[in-house]
Amino acid sequence: MGDESQIASVLIIANYQKPEAEPLAKRISSFLSDRGIEVDVFGFSGRAEIRCDRLYDLALTLGGDGTVLFAARSLAPLGIPILPVNLGNFGFITETSVGDVFSDLQQALAGELISGHRLMLEFVLERPGAYGDFV
Repeated sequence: MGDESQIASVLIIANYQKPEAEPLAKRISSFLSDRGIEVDVFGFSGRAEIRCDRLYDLALTLGGDGTVLFAARSLAPLGIPILPVNLGNFGFITETSVGDVFSDLQQALAGELISGHRLMLEFVLERPGAYGDFV
């Protein structure tokens, strides 16, 4: 990611269906703000759509794998890296635990986290006849 000065703005995407998401988003927001980093929080419960009107240097997702996939659909075309924080049970995609989030953030700010890239596929299924709306 680079040195500390490269992360000036962070978007926190918090799944409020997870009880710990909102208080954790507030703690992370304070942690980053204390370091001079601009923070926006997008909290949601249920269906939502992220509309990014600006570029962020980093996004954090607070939730489970579904929250990461939800964020990736909107943020991947903008090239915004995502640090996923697992608030679920399994966490196949969400690699950071709640206990590690602040140390991982400190590493990200210092440019010490290694980012990985994932392939995202888009497809359209065409069938004769109408079967309803599938997204």
